[in-house]
Amino acid sequence: MKPVDKFGKPIYGEKFRRLQANGGILGAQGYFESAKKPNLFCKQIPQGWFYADMRGTEEVPIWSDTRPAFYWKFNASTPMWERRRLMKTELEKLFKSGCPLRLFFYAHDSVELSDVSAFIDEENGVFDWDAGFCRSCSKDIQSDDPFCSSECKENYEDSLKETCELCGNKIEPEHKVRHHVSYSPEKVIVVHPGCHNKIHKTSEFPHLKPSREDISVFYSRTERKPTAKQVILIFLDEGPMHERELFDVVRKSIGVTDATIERALKRMVSDRDITVKHELVFDFQGILPVYTVGQRSHPTNSD
Repeated sequence: MKPVDKFGKPIYGEKFRRLQANGGILGAQGYFESAKKPNLFCKQIPQGWFYADMRGTEEVPIWSDTRPAFYWKFNASTPMWERRRLMKTELEKLFKSGCPLRLFFYAHDSVELSDVSAFIDEENGVFDWDAGFCRSCSKDIQSDDPFCSSECKENYEDSLKETCELCGNKIEPEHKVRHHVSYSPEKVIVVHPGCHNKIHKTSEFPHLKPSREDISVFYSRTERKPTAKQVILIFLDEGPMHERELFDVVRKSIGVTDATIERALKRMVSDRDITVKHELVFDFQGILPVYTVGQRSHPTNSD
């Protein structure tokens, strides 16, 4: 390995030692360094090639992120499900070996990931996408179809539905409403839109309504400038949003920097306040992170 990036700029001290450590792990996993392109590691498999690139780019200099950039080139005859399984296995194996990777920028636009819902958390080594297993029963079906049967598809879709805490029936994900029973301490239940109307517009459920004092305290607090987290939750409570749209609305709402928004999003994903999947966004003709409210999150606006 050479202590320079692909543009000939020097890589100093601890950063280069970290790259060398990565190179040692990659070598132990069957990779070899390119003779013509120093710091580019390659691995041939029967279905094609894997690459772990530590040369850096103009957008992400290698000293700012020493993780190898991972990409691939498969033989045309390799089925998509098998490609994704090989990618997932390789990424997870290297993460466990002490060499976490990041997906190369253009990898998100690849044919392997362009039409697949995926949950990716590079920092924690999570690369969750369809890879030839049934989403419901985990049977190895070796197919691009995510389910082995119509029954498994129905079971999976039913498992995504939450139970209305008023009537006890299942709620379609796009119809669920989060209702505040109290703000201090915060208690939220999930209900149908119709059940939500019953709570607010009838006197049948007084125990499910916050007190006037509780509501007053809540509104007095919201008069202060909200945090990035609060604003993110307010917008995501209306529905999923892709990264560019979310950054734009939060920036315009409270005037914070993109770095502040990015830190808030990372912290919220880690805390499971929100979830992120990489999905195809037709407006931008590519894959972008799409954020939704997580299981632990609560709306910040009164209902």
